[in-house]
Amino acid sequence: MSTRPPVKPVGPSGTRGASLADQPDYRPVGWRRRLLIVALALATAIGIVLALLFPPGGVDRPRALGAPLPATAAPQPLCRPGQTEGCVGGAVIVLPSASPSAAPLSPASAPR
Repeated sequence: MSTRPPVKPVGPSGTRGASLADQPDYRPVGWRRRLLIVALALATAIGIVLALLFPPGGVDRPRALGAPLPATAAPQPLCRPGQTEGCVGGAVIVLPSASPSAAPLSPASAPR
């Protein structure tokens, strides 16, 4: 017969002989720490809202419907028949590109 002592089971903390009764009790978060967490959450939320309302870099926002135009914007004349430049509503010449089948294949897009 062997005279070895019995082996204790491994507990949740990984140490031999530890059981749930040996673990320290849960300590709830104190009121100061809870107040700090709430204050940081509110400051973060306010910072995000302000960053969305007033983005850095001075982004121009679209005017509301019915808002008057700025005084510096002069009205542009409408295009007369045949006029293509210097007016609102002018025509633009569009040049179509070559079809993909006519374009030469590069080594990266060549079929394998």
